[in-house]
Amino acid sequence: ETSKRLMSIVLREIGHLNLWINDFLEFSRPSHIEKHSVDITRMLKETVEAFEHDDAMENSSVGVNAHQQWFVKGDPVRLKQVFWNLLKKK
Repeated sequence: ETSKRLMSIVLREIGHLNLWINDFLEFSRPSHIEKHSVDITRMLKETVEAFEHDDAMENSSVGVNAHQQWFVKGDPVRLKQVFWNLLKKK
């Protein structure tokens, strides 16, 4: 009888863990990404300008040498984060 009771507890806890894992996986999946036309030339220039004031750039310099606008379809917030992360890794 003790074994059955313990097995019941274990199975119930496995069910709880399964729910937590599913919740975590649902949370970690990217939500629907809305793509917009993004001027990456302007975005890069703005990101670099903001980054120049970061303490991590103390002994570095970065510039954007673009003479025309370049557009891509994407999520502007995520694209800006990608550029920021790349600059941080310099």
